[in-house]
Amino acid sequence: MRIICLTWMLLITFLGSSAWAGEAVRVEDPWVRAAPPSVHVLAAYMGIENKGSSAISLTGIESPDFAKVELHETVMTDDMATMVPRDSLPIDAGGKLELKPGGNHIMLIDPKKPVAEGGTVPLTLIFSDGSRVSVQAAVRKAGEMNDHHGMH
Repeated sequence: MRIICLTWMLLITFLGSSAWAGEAVRVEDPWVRAAPPSVHVLAAYMGIENKGSSAISLTGIESPDFAKVELHETVMTDDMATMVPRDSLPIDAGGKLELKPGGNHIMLIDPKKPVAEGGTVPLTLIFSDGSRVSVQAAVRKAGEMNDHHGMH
């Protein structure tokens, strides 16, 4: 019984930091920026690598912990950062999509329960080829505080 529990814990830990959808998609380091409980919009980041031979797009994200989840891009216009919703984000064959502060990212809107540093957020990524990848994004402080998510 102890071996089974240890095996499940290792598997869950591995899936939280890297997940595979078939042979084509690899998700690296999914994380959510920690914020005070009064904040109703959070951001999630990760790297998504397309190991396949055809281009695909990230077309959606789901999370049971939030009322709404959107794909966004940070666009600079006249020295002002604006968050622009996107229907999809392309990933070339053999390419990588970086969801990071100040660039493409996931907006998590209206948490259904408190999101605390040290916890995790379940996310399911949906791709144009029909594949889905479920990950546990770690909630943590950002290493750099130079993004513009305080504007929401």
